[in-house]
Amino acid sequence: MKNESFLFERQSLWLWVSVVTVVIFTLIYFWHAPLGPANGGTGYGLTTGIVAACAMVFLMLYAKRKRAYQSNMGTLKTWLSAHIWIGSALIILVPLHSGFQFACNVHTLSYVFIVIAVITGIWGVFLCVSVPPNLEARREGASAKSLLTEIQELSSSSAYLLKNKSTQFLQLVNEIDFTPELLIWKIIFIKKFLRPELDKKQVGKKIHGLSEVEQTEALKLVVIVERKILLINKLYRELRLLALLKIWLYIHLPFAVGAFTLLIIHIFSVFYLW
Repeated sequence: MKNESFLFERQSLWLWVSVVTVVIFTLIYFWHAPLGPANGGTGYGLTTGIVAACAMVFLMLYAKRKRAYQSNMGTLKTWLSAHIWIGSALIILVPLHSGFQFACNVHTLSYVFIVIAVITGIWGVFLCVSVPPNLEARREGASAKSLLTEIQELSSSSAYLLKNKSTQFLQLVNEIDFTPELLIWKIIFIKKFLRPELDKKQVGKKIHGLSEVEQTEALKLVVIVERKILLINKLYRELRLLALLKIWLYIHLPFAVGAFTLLIIHIFSVFYLW
C-alpha cells in the first residue's frame, strides 16, 4: 500500500520475522537440556548469541543506509521497519542467550545499554509517528524560519507606530505588545509557555480613552499583536516538537553506539580472556 506505515512495511514482514524468531528460540530454550545451567557458553547460547550479534551489526548498518541515497539494497522505509522490530527482538534474545544470568559485569552492562537503546527507540517511533503530522498541521505551509521572519516584521511594524504617541498609547503598547522569548528549555518543559489571546473588552476600553487619530493607530496595533500571538504560539509548538526530536536522537544514538561497543568488548572478553 502506498500510504502504509513504516511500522508495517511489506505487510509487516519484519514484525513477523522478529516474532517468529523470538518464538522459535524461546521454545528451543525451554526444550533444550544443557548439562549445567543455561548460559551463553552452551550450543544454544552460542547460537542465540551469534544471531543477536548479527542483529546488532544490522542495526548499526541502518545509519549507513540512511546516508546511501542511491542504494539498491531496499528502501529506507523497509530498513527502518526492520531496524525497529529486530531491535525490539533483542530485548528477549539476549536474555535467552545468557540463560537469564545477570551480574555486575560488562556483559550485563551491554544488555542494559541495549534495553535503553530499544526504549528510546520506541520513544523515537512515537515521535516519528506523531510529530511530523503535527508540524505539518500547525505550520499551514510555513517553516519555523519563515514564522520567525514574519514575527520580526510585525515587531518592526508595531515599533513604527510608537512614533510621537501619547503616554496612554505607549502604556497600551507595553500591556499588549511583546517580544518573543525563544528560550528552548522553557519551550520544552513549560507547556503553558504560550501567549494568551487579547482581552478585547479591556483593550477596547483603553483604546476608547485615546484621541481619534491614536484610536486608529491602536486598532492597527491590535491587529498586529493578534497576528504575532498566533504566529509565536505556532512557533513555540513547532520548536518544542523539533527539540524533542533532537533530544531523542542525542539519547538514543549514544546508547546504541555504546551497546555495540560493549558487544565487541563482551565478545573479546569471552573468547580471548576467559
